[in-house]
Amino acid sequence: MAAPKSGLDLEAEIGRARKLLDEIIDEATQDLFVEETTAEALGEACEFDMGNALEGAVRKRAESLDSVFMNTLSSYIMVVEREGPRQILEILLQIREFAVEAVRENMPSELKWVDTLVRVAKPVERRKLLTFALEKADGAGIDLAAMAQAAGQLIDDMETRPEVGDRKLLVRLCSVRELARDLCTSEVKPVQFPEAQVPRHEASFIKELMSVGGANLKETRQALLSRAFGSDWSGAGGISEQNIRPSRGMVKRGSWEKHEAPDERMKVTVRPGRFMDCLDVFIKQNAESSDGKRMERLKAIRGEALAVLERLSE
Repeated sequence: MAAPKSGLDLEAEIGRARKLLDEIIDEATQDLFVEETTAEALGEACEFDMGNALEGAVRKRAESLDSVFMNTLSSYIMVVEREGPRQILEILLQIREFAVEAVRENMPSELKWVDTLVRVAKPVERRKLLTFALEKADGAGIDLAAMAQAAGQLIDDMETRPEVGDRKLLVRLCSVRELARDLCTSEVKPVQFPEAQVPRHEASFIKELMSVGGANLKETRQALLSRAFGSDWSGAGGISEQNIRPSRGMVKRGSWEKHEAPDERMKVTVRPGRFMDCLDVFIKQNAESSDGKRMERLKAIRGEALAVLERLSE
């Protein structure tokens, strides 16, 4: 598991991504101006448009289009969708489309499969697509363990940042990783956290879920999981009426927001990928335990978490 980046590291990376985005737009604008001016001088119609200019500028920088750039671009798109000019939004959406195409061309096969599956909205269709491909290829060329690992790396990269740029993408990646793990015939080892580095908020949240009782314990746990996976929530407050109610949008943050550095947010919010990894570690640790009820409850929580991931990913 990648070590969390410091605030300075993140600020430098995001600054580089912003500069790269500015370069793409500036170059495309300049190229379009040159083409239009040349066509006008020659008395010809200009068949070169902004889309052509953006595609060329993006492809020239294909090797620099990493996850930081894509997350930064997604964040910009979210902001402009709410309050920005339509023209800027269209440019940003085109850049994202060309960037995804450029990155995808050089992807290893396992990443191409992850990319293909996260584009499918319905979980049942994702499973059907991957199962059909496995049967048709008789497993050849489709490495499910590598696919799960590739999805895990993307999840880890998104979750070690203060802000989740695209929450829908994150839950879909988690759902795809669990699907690959489920269909894999060989053992896909969960993340092995060093004892001192087990995510404390995820571990505490699992213990909260373990303590849920009553006639509607499944519904209560799923409500808590929905709140944790669907918003920036630390899991604090446990089984209260406020936390069990379905969340809509961002939840109210606690006092840490005023007193902690921005890069501390990732340490005080429950993230779905870390949660599933932590839960798998707990299940493995209790595999040989004589406490059958504890194992039964851990497995029930895992099933409920998968159901929540699938629902949120649609």
